[in-house]
Amino acid sequence: MSTRNILWIDELAVANIEDSPERMLFILRDDDGTHLTIWLQDGVFRFECSSAQPLGSVWYEAKRGIARNVLKYANWQKHANYFINRRLDHFADSSLPLIIFSNAAKS
Repeated sequence: MSTRNILWIDELAVANIEDSPERMLFILRDDDGTHLTIWLQDGVFRFECSSAQPLGSVWYEAKRGIARNVLKYANWQKHANYFINRRLDHFADSSLPLIIFSNAAKS
């Protein structure tokens, strides 16, 4: 069974927490399409951050080609926008927080 919780601020969905037998996702996003996603799958945390705009490097154009032609993703264009997409193996069994929200005033 899967569950999905959405955090709304005013009329904007700013975060999702999704839990399924395969993985648990935390997605933080803005209203322009930029998002930060952290998920736990097979005991390994994965982390990705995507810009709302394509980055335009040769590497990302190659990733778009793979997403379009090999993986057959329906929304292959967005794969030029990731500026971080990596595994975080060393955090999977720790109590170290991955995200800390703070509005503490700077002195």
